[in-house]
Amino acid sequence: MKRRRAVESHRRVSLRFAALMLVSMGSTATAVSPASNVVRLSLRQQAAVGLVVRPLPVVILPQQTPVDATVLDAATALADLAECDAAGAELRAAAAEAARLAQLARTGAAASRRQVETAAAALARARSTSEAANARFGERWAPLDAIDMRRRRAILGAAVAGRATLLRAELAGRAALGALPSTATVTVDGLRLRATVLGAMRSLGGGRGASLMLELAHSPSGLAAGARLDALLQWGRHAGRLVPAGALLYGEDGAYVFQRVSDRPADQTSFRAARVRLIGRHGDQWLVEGLDDRAVVVGGAGVLWSLQGLGPAGDDDDD
Repeated sequence: MKRRRAVESHRRVSLRFAALMLVSMGSTATAVSPASNVVRLSLRQQAAVGLVVRPLPVVILPQQTPVDATVLDAATALADLAECDAAGAELRAAAAEAARLAQLARTGAAASRRQVETAAAALARARSTSEAANARFGERWAPLDAIDMRRRRAILGAAVAGRATLLRAELAGRAALGALPSTATVTVDGLRLRATVLGAMRSLGGGRGASLMLELAHSPSGLAAGARLDALLQWGRHAGRLVPAGALLYGEDGAYVFQRVSDRPADQTSFRAARVRLIGRHGDQWLVEGLDDRAVVVGGAGVLWSLQGLGPAGDDDDD
């Protein structure tokens, strides 16, 4: 309810402001049908409402996402791995015993049918225990489960000894990851440390978003399990245009900006809404795709939004 009232209030104020400014100048802005998303303003009207229009060059930047990272308990991972090892050893012993008794029974030695059946049942129990232990490890520690055993033990050994740190980096609000980030950095007491992205985690843990496992190979001492740190995930480099956050508007079809589409007649300029795809935030700007070389309204876009009536009025939005 508060959100709906705030949106409605902002819209009414913007409409009144724009109308008063334009009417006081003895002219009105011509807005065509909402389907075309076009608003026309004279140069004098643009100056009166503080419209700022400029071209945005194409830039190539890495996609970056700031996330929260939580230090994982490496001792728990090592205990789960030890459980897998123990279950595997029991499975091998049970398999050897079952094979031995079966061989004795085939050669007519002192091995009863009951002993063979008992050994087969023990083997089945050992196999199910081993499979369950490995499934639990894979669910809790999927990135470690995906690498070879030698590297897995080296990572856990270093983490338990305090020479390295394992972290869970959570992407809040995202249920899937897509491509894994190429690099990651973790901030510890103001120091930015490079981290290795080990892979995607399967279990949600304490959060609700998709998450990654990171490794700080040479981490500061004293990072206890459960400590929360700031991390930055970086994907490959993307080409796009940097749009100020205040120039982005949102409608039913997603994010959009206003672009200058025509200066005809000479005393008027036409602006059209253009949809964009958000790539990532960089400070107070967003890297976006979908724009051509036409100039973009980077200041005063809210006035065009009010005149066009494209903003979500949200009559049913009670959040």
